[in-house]
Amino acid sequence: STGNDYAATTVGAESNGNFRCASASCFGDEANDIYVGGGGIALLVEATYNNNIVTSAPTSNVSQINAFEDITLMGDVTVSSSMRFTQTGTGTKTLDFSVGATISIASGQNLAFFGANSTDSSINVPSSIEGTGDGIVMDDVTLVLNGVSTFEGGVSVGSDGILRAVGTNTSLGDSASTTTVNEGGMLEFDQLGVSATLPWDLSLAGEGPDGEGAMVLRSNSAITYNGDILLNGDTTIGNTGTSSALLSLFGKISGTGDLTFISDGDGGIISMSGTEVNDYVGETNVLGVRLNLSKTAGLSVPGNIYAASDSTQDALLVVGSNGGNQIADDAIVEIYQDPLTNLYFGSFNEDEVIGSLTGNGNFLVNGANQGVTIGGGNQSGTFSGLFTNSANTSVITKIGTGTWTLTDATYAGTAGQEPSIVIEDGNVVFGSDLSDFPVTVADGGTLKGTGSVGSTTIESGGTLSTGNSPGCLTLTDITLNSGSVFTQEIAGGTACADYDRTTISGNADLGGATLNVVLSATPSTGTVLTIINAVAVNGTFDGLSDGDIITVDGVRFQINYTPTSVTLTELANGDLATTGSNILNNLFLGFTLFLIGIAISRKARNFNLHV
Repeated sequence: STGNDYAATTVGAESNGNFRCASASCFGDEANDIYVGGGGIALLVEATYNNNIVTSAPTSNVSQINAFEDITLMGDVTVSSSMRFTQTGTGTKTLDFSVGATISIASGQNLAFFGANSTDSSINVPSSIEGTGDGIVMDDVTLVLNGVSTFEGGVSVGSDGILRAVGTNTSLGDSASTTTVNEGGMLEFDQLGVSATLPWDLSLAGEGPDGEGAMVLRSNSAITYNGDILLNGDTTIGNTGTSSALLSLFGKISGTGDLTFISDGDGGIISMSGTEVNDYVGETNVLGVRLNLSKTAGLSVPGNIYAASDSTQDALLVVGSNGGNQIADDAIVEIYQDPLTNLYFGSFNEDEVIGSLTGNGNFLVNGANQGVTIGGGNQSGTFSGLFTNSANTSVITKIGTGTWTLTDATYAGTAGQEPSIVIEDGNVVFGSDLSDFPVTVADGGTLKGTGSVGSTTIESGGTLSTGNSPGCLTLTDITLNSGSVFTQEIAGGTACADYDRTTISGNADLGGATLNVVLSATPSTGTVLTIINAVAVNGTFDGLSDGDIITVDGVRFQINYTPTSVTLTELANGDLATTGSNILNNLFLGFTLFLIGIAISRKARNFNLHV
């Protein structure tokens, strides 16, 4: 009925009882407390209630208040026994609490907020929530918390719930509490001002409703999240703000599961920072968002990384300069870009070591003392993307016994600022035109491939192995040092298809390097194999003068040097080639025999005269 103004200490429902309220005055005078002692109260009409709400002493039955229409509760709430508020209305019905009210949760008890249909309905709690209870449980509703709260026990978000923390860094209660988001649920941070620091530990799982994230930053704020994050399975974290929106994960990320960062906004940034070392077990995915790795005392990413742009969003993966190694040394970093957008990966830390770099994205090599060391954990991979920069040169170092293959990779940066590649160990295989990339091959390293390479130096212990069983490689110029190795594969008589040919557009300084011939098939007798073409050939291979014979698996080759080439000629037993300076040798030998013949003839004639 309507118009009730009776006075009573409490009005409501005891255990297993139900009180159905169909007017704004069914609880009588505003001084009367709405009482729930293990029973249920149904609020059936749209109304505002100014009464305080109390529960009984702890009981085995949950005390419940169910709102079927838009309801506002203005009074304080005392939760002495676990209590549940439910917005059961259809559509976008709301259940609102008062900004000036206080909700108190007794020790050992919890407060629950639920919806009966979907997260279209909402419960808004700007009230201050306090107490030493077991925290808040919520599901099947959008719960908005924006009060100055100190309650203990944290918040548990169910598989169909959205928890929205709004406007304050105290909305989730005591700073030592943990908020748990179960798979399917979501924690949103919104309207937090220009900047905020958030303290709570989190336990996260899942990708949230519609894949937006189990944790999402909605506002254009700079948020420092100091709490630790525990992954309870594959987890998505999103930033839907503009380019000024920064979500900095300052605490430690641990647990098990793949961690995915996304953005459906205009370029929000997510940062892994702080001094805590992340040790979660799983891959890291960076999808259409910028991820900065800038921890100051250990790893940001302990496993493999997959970074990709999509049809509308660029993506960036950036290693900062303010700390040590940010990515696990044996991690595979895969970078892919959509044809309509860009993906950039770059390091401002010259000490960064990764397992391998693969994919077709942009490798940003921008600045002195910046770059990446590739090959940690003896990993291998193929990169087919773009090398990009705008100023200064950097160094890419290859370590480990694995192979880094550059297939269809190109340079799209400033001319004259190409990065240098230093091969300290393992193989780098060039399969594209990178003719302005200087390369140094150190002891234990091998340069291979069929593409084009810039100025190349092979140090003692390093190897040049043209081709890829076999093939042709073009170098701007080459300096082979004593103790280096020039590996030459021969499987027939056709250059590039059957045997390696190295073409030098400048000078070839052989420097006494070791010629290592690998023979898998024998060309026909007399075949001349031009293994080096250059503008100028200087020096010889170690121990091999012009015209010397090399025997490989019983097959004899003669080496010859000209001012612009080095050749190997396959010989039949007893044959000598007639190429290069060996022609002069043959002429000299013939002339010598002729002179010997004349001398013998004269001696014989003198002998006859004496007789």
